[in-house]
Amino acid sequence: MNFMSGQILRDIEYKHAGRSLFLDLYLPTNPAFFPIPVVVFFHGGGFVSGNKAMIRHGTTEHTMMFLRDTGFAVASVQYRFVDGTTVIPKSITDARDAIRFLKKVASDYDLDRERVAAWGSSAGASLALTAAYLKEDLTPPDVEGDGDLNIFSVININAATDLYRSLYKEQLDDDFSEYYRDHLSLYYGKEDPQAIAQIISPYHLASSAAPPTLSMHGSKDKIVDMSESVRLHEKLTELGVPTELYLLPDSGHSLLPVKPDEEEEITRRTIDFLLKYMP
Repeated sequence: MNFMSGQILRDIEYKHAGRSLFLDLYLPTNPAFFPIPVVVFFHGGGFVSGNKAMIRHGTTEHTMMFLRDTGFAVASVQYRFVDGTTVIPKSITDARDAIRFLKKVASDYDLDRERVAAWGSSAGASLALTAAYLKEDLTPPDVEGDGDLNIFSVININAATDLYRSLYKEQLDDDFSEYYRDHLSLYYGKEDPQAIAQIISPYHLASSAAPPTLSMHGSKDKIVDMSESVRLHEKLTELGVPTELYLLPDSGHSLLPVKPDEEEEITRRTIDFLLKYMP
């Protein structure tokens, strides 16, 4: 297929799981690499809301534009929300299937299947981290392909990294954790949250085999406490995994509000990190 620089390909179906799920593919405005490395983005929304167009909001859009100018393609992914029947491990499988799909069809879009990174905000960052850290799928995949997804790095924007910790008010009582505790059947159906929360949480999945991880978090985040990113960074450091942490002193959730110099720093750190660890 022949595509133009800067072209946006919307609503590419990457799987069918009771209904079709889609991703949007933003091709680089500056095709500096061939084949094209791709960064896969997962939006936030507490696992219960949001859409793939959220990549066009706030600091995320600013970073996405510079990624494309640097030579990366960016894919923004729709995934299933939790509703008591579709539970959180299925959302994680959707994230892994989107990556698996992009690797499978890489040659169709001039993408480099060996240079795929994951990126997310809030719940989407939790999905990005879990998808990258897992050694095998939690529920059967709907897309054929490699079991080892070979993610070369992960960009975490204010993820909830320890869903087990969030079960207990005395350990974590940010706004997300309060909502999560009040709606456990939404996230886990009839399953025991304590039995599942650890095996789906990036903090507990992190191992010495985890890919390099950049975490950025607002110090005034009331929705997902910044300790979630700090603890993950500290654990990765102990494990010897390349990791960086950038805390914005005056920002809340989604790194907002953000000053112009901070927005430039977010973008610079993201691109520098990806280029540093890109194979």
